Amino acid sequence: MNLHPKLYLALAALGIVLVTAAYYEWREPLPFDEKNPVSMKAPNIRAHAKRGNPDAQFALGSLYARGDKWQGIPEDANQAEEWLKKAASAGHALSAYTLAETLQHSHPQEAEKYYLEAIEKGFPPAFFGYGQFKLREGKDIPIALSYIHAGANANDPNAQAFLATLLHDGLGIKKDPVGAILWLQKAAVNAPSPSQKQEWTNRQQSWVNDLTPTESEKLSEQLMTGALAPGESAPSGLQPSNGPIDPALVLPQ
Repeated sequence: MNLHPKLYLALAALGIVLVTAAYYEWREPLPFDEKNPVSMKAPNIRAHAKRGNPDAQFALGSLYARGDKWQGIPEDANQAEEWLKKAASAGHALSAYTLAETLQHSHPQEAEKYYLEAIEKGFPPAFFGYGQFKLREGKDIPIALSYIHAGANANDPNAQAFLATLLHDGLGIKKDPVGAILWLQKAAVNAPSPSQKQEWTNRQQSWVNDLTPTESEKLSEQLMTGALAPGESAPSGLQPSNGPIDPALVLPQ
């Protein structure tokens, strides 16, 4: 029987996957090392995940979330959630945060639980994520802002940029153009990519150009003295206002 070359390659690849998986089922797996490509093959990840390694459980859940046909891993939301929950129950903060972000629209109560678990572990993005989650609810605005402040203090750049916008426009907290620039400057320093850094730097310069002479003098003084941004390391120092939060500011998921 003559097989089409592509079919032959597909069957050969499947055979390799199955044999490799069976091999890892009975042998001691390679050490789990996220920097080692060989260690991060699906069979080795699964072997460690089954042995209760939360990092491996997170990695396996992530594989199922996106699917990897070359490693024989289908896209499977249920499997992804199952493995992420196993990791979260073992105290894996990133798994808890990932579950919270995934479940926030479909199962908000469960999402809140996982946000708080990640926050308890001190995971910086969880503070900002939970703050936005509370803003979407449209209630407990001071609590939401306090978590966003905490995320900014934990050097989460998205929280810092978001807080800068609130301060610049006086949304939910007292308007402070100078404080907004200081926070946006911190966000640019911590930016996750060069393009994001450039965007925030350009916005910062635009805000500087809009300052009054008095505000410009105040900014210069604060930059020269290395003054803290408003609320830095002290979220309670930010003064709430009666201004509404613009829903358009809440980042889309």
